Amino acid sequence: MKVNYSWYKVVYPDMDNFVIGEVYGSNESVLGKTVKIAASSIKDVKQRFGYKLQFRIVDIKDQNTCVADIDSIVMMREWVGRLVRHNIRKIDVVVKVSVEGKPFKIKYICIINKTNRRYSKLITDQISKITEDKIKDYKLKDLVMDILNGKLQIEIQKKLNKFYPVRNFEVRMLERVSVHNPATAQAEEENHETKESETAAAETESK
Repeated sequence: MKVNYSWYKVVYPDMDNFVIGEVYGSNESVLGKTVKIAASSIKDVKQRFGYKLQFRIVDIKDQNTCVADIDSIVMMREWVGRLVRHNIRKIDVVVKVSVEGKPFKIKYICIINKTNRRYSKLITDQISKITEDKIKDYKLKDLVMDILNGKLQIEIQKKLNKFYPVRNFEVRMLERVSVHNPATAQAEEENHETKESETAAAETESK
């Protein structure tokens, strides 16, 4: 049986059928494919351009259109490197959340002045608590836009400052939890880049 291949327009329905891009294939082969775009491609993103979004095709809408859902938002490694500076402590925090009944992980970077490590535990606990309280009523599209525009980060940082002054606070990644997690390989690569940046910062401090 001959399989018909063609170009499919990829849309994200929750953002007014925002057109993500195009893929080539058949009705069977395009399912599960991923498409990546820069945050600057979304017209309502006003401030943060250091993110990339990954969408996964989950359904065929018609002969030439398929539907995608968000797999992950990832901060580009160049932006992660900018956060690592001399005489700071970087705290990485991972919080598991449920958004519209679907499991996700949010990975944060919290930057504070070098200080006693006991504050790291306090900050980590507060980030988890604030996140769980904040995100329980979120729609996925609203969470995505609040991350891309920095609203979520600003609100959490303000609450953290009541416990300990935070120099910078960012979402490094939002990723859907699944058996095949498309963001994992990219996360590992970025972790390697960040470790290199941290090592360079430590060497600079020791001189």
